[in-house]
Amino acid sequence: LFAFSLFICAGGYLLSTSEEKAELIEAMNKTVLKLPNEFTQLFIDTPEDNDKSTLNEPHLRITNGKAIDMIESTLTGFSADTINEKLPKSNNLLFTKSFSDLVDLVVSMSDILQPLLIEGESGCGKSSAVSYVADCVGANVIRISISQSTTIEDLFGKVEPSSTSDSLKFDFVETDLLHALRSDRDDAYITNWIIIEELHLASAAVLDALAAVFNPDSEQIWLPNGDYVNKGRYFIIGLLSKPISHQAIVNTTVYYKANDYSQEEFCKICTNILKNEDYEYVSNEFCEKIVKLSDLSSNSHMNVPITAREAYKFIKMMKASNNLLMPDQVMEMLFLGRFVDEESQATIKKEFFSDNQSPE
Repeated sequence: LFAFSLFICAGGYLLSTSEEKAELIEAMNKTVLKLPNEFTQLFIDTPEDNDKSTLNEPHLRITNGKAIDMIESTLTGFSADTINEKLPKSNNLLFTKSFSDLVDLVVSMSDILQPLLIEGESGCGKSSAVSYVADCVGANVIRISISQSTTIEDLFGKVEPSSTSDSLKFDFVETDLLHALRSDRDDAYITNWIIIEELHLASAAVLDALAAVFNPDSEQIWLPNGDYVNKGRYFIIGLLSKPISHQAIVNTTVYYKANDYSQEEFCKICTNILKNEDYEYVSNEFCEKIVKLSDLSSNSHMNVPITAREAYKFIKMMKASNNLLMPDQVMEMLFLGRFVDEESQATIKKEFFSDNQSPE
């Protein structure tokens, strides 16, 4: 536990590349603070590991105890209570090294109820990892999606006219989030999971209000009506695509930066998605074009993120046509449609439509 704490405090989860993490692990392993070999292999690549960078199964297992079952990470040994007798199915998930690291992180932090921030580009697996671990433990999940217009009242509740009183009376109507945070709820013995999505879009006032929610040392949460509630047991995760500078939140959480998938991981994930929907026969062509599209997009004036969701879009479009369209036609429509400037469209047409009539 001390070794993992030191790894986190030394910035292990904030390092931008696996090479930097491997350098930190190597330095730690020269001391008495050695980390488990399975965990270090996530960051240290060796020739014999090339074919093992992805797994069909997670680094998790269910252990049966006398009083309660536990889900345990085989990477770090951290565990969390679970109501399940076996792991849920994970057909559309591919446990690459980076995704396994993310899953292990969520299990580890849920074990000690440590508030967690996960920063990463759209499509890097943040939500998928959190949702999978939540399913593994059978957690009661409260999801909050933040936008630039979200107010403190939207988070906790607001004063509204009473519908049960004959006279004019106002009551404070709390939200599901506030109910999940309270220590005096009827089901206070349940540890709720609270997932705050798109946290980077929150206003300064909303971040100020959430500071106490993310601070494990804070015992109370102040409400818009001037009242307060005592905090109960919960595990909170903030998901963000861009960094936030709110120090009161950053300094009381474990801040994890999720790296983008490597090209090899990205292709394996897309292939796995297509395979599960019986489109494996187009996976090689799809991956070749999606990698090329990613390179073109990064050099375009409009840098549109290319994620594994493109595989899901392809499947949806194929099924919508009852598979009457040719895969090439669907890929052309899918890839060309994201660019609006003439220069990028001309480049895409040259790369993808050299032999065919481009779609109008």
